[in-house]
Amino acid sequence: MDIRQLKYFVGVVEAGSFTRAAAILHVAQSALSLHVRQLEESFGTQLLVRDRTGVSVTASGDKLLERARIILKEIRLTEMELTNTVAAPSGEVTIGIPSGAARVLSGPLLESVRNELPKVSLKMIEGMTGPLEEWMAAGRFNLA
Repeated sequence: MDIRQLKYFVGVVEAGSFTRAAAILHVAQSALSLHVRQLEESFGTQLLVRDRTGVSVTASGDKLLERARIILKEIRLTEMELTNTVAAPSGEVTIGIPSGAARVLSGPLLESVRNELPKVSLKMIEGMTGPLEEWMAAGRFNLA
């Protein structure tokens, strides 16, 4: 049993036929049939009942279907966790902060940035509200 066989088995069941599954999965119908047959041989039991109108799941197939969906979901989650790791933010961020607020906010803000974003350098420009607005418009800092 391998992941591809499980994926194809679930695809055939969900599509209701080998023909529809082949179109959805972009795989030759003969390849799907071969993989599902190999899966049945590896378990020594029939998983699908095939007829002219499509397929239906046997009791054994139903058990495998339930587990295969869980396995495939876990594989997708693991792939997402391992491939979507984004590099930690880095660089310099300059913020403008009003004088009164600077006394209260600067310590906790700097500590928080150091702990949560160790590769980010935080530069604070303290000033009155009017000049801060002008400096922000002029692009002297990233955040006010």
